[in-house]
Amino acid sequence: MSNEVYRTWRQDADRFNQAEAWREELFPRAEYRYMKEAGCLITSLAIMLRRYGFETEADEVRFNPFILNERLIAAGAFDDAADLYLKHINKLYPLDYIGSMGYTCERAQMLYKRGNPFLITVPGTLAQKHFVVFDGICTDGDIAVIDPAGDKTRISQFDKVLELRVFRKHKAREESRSVFPDLESRFVRSEVPGEALAAAAFAQEGKTGLDLGYDYDWCAAFISDLAVLTGQEQAIPWESFVSELRLSLQAAGGKPVAGTPQPGDIAFINRKGSDTPNHVEIVYGIAADGAVLTIGGNSGEDSSTPLVASVCRHKNGDCIKEIIRPAYQ
Repeated sequence: MSNEVYRTWRQDADRFNQAEAWREELFPRAEYRYMKEAGCLITSLAIMLRRYGFETEADEVRFNPFILNERLIAAGAFDDAADLYLKHINKLYPLDYIGSMGYTCERAQMLYKRGNPFLITVPGTLAQKHFVVFDGICTDGDIAVIDPAGDKTRISQFDKVLELRVFRKHKAREESRSVFPDLESRFVRSEVPGEALAAAAFAQEGKTGLDLGYDYDWCAAFISDLAVLTGQEQAIPWESFVSELRLSLQAAGGKPVAGTPQPGDIAFINRKGSDTPNHVEIVYGIAADGAVLTIGGNSGEDSSTPLVASVCRHKNGDCIKEIIRPAYQ
């Protein structure tokens, strides 16, 4: 049996439709019950897992879209309408789903170069969306695809492309540092360390996670990378989690700010009303009305995924839960 039998997988194949994929006793609200009706996502996932090497079983009898569907059911990855929560793929494979983003050919090529697995959605027939699998870049720049519902082999053969559904290979915490050269290093370097950190942040303003090389929640990592860029990694130890950055700042000699914040202070924020910070930014000034001005990453108008979130400025009220002044060198 060919190691690339996955290229022939189609959701309407008889061998994947011998039984109901989503049985009524488990999924009472499901609109469709057979792979041939609504199995494009499961089939595409199975193809993607094989193509990217997350699933190494090449024997179709041991692994195929129907078997993947059964594994996802056992993992509790569906709701009772048989809608799949993609984030649960990490229960089965070292793979994280990080969200959707608008399609452009350039974005698809960038994700490919960075090693992010992804699916592509186009308008569907029964459902609103149909999933196809990225299969490389053609010599003319078009995107090659594997279509689980037909024989289309290029994205240009579809009338419209809707979005990208992006994943990342699961990384250990110590492996999740950003690609440092992606940060803009040209900015006016103040001799005041805190001002230098803020200036480094301004140099990245407007850039997205995709621009900078981040494919995970990156507000803490962004500040950590700026500290490396400005030679302050001792005062701001590298961390990728907000809570651990706070602890590391204090362990490195940082002190809570009781008075007026200064440029370079680190503001821990929660804009959803909770007292537990879930975001972090750099203070760069104080507004005339006393509000604290900050700049940070993994933010912006569209923060639906880390890839499209951006570096931007904020004017903060009571959403700041704590401000820490690093022990700058």
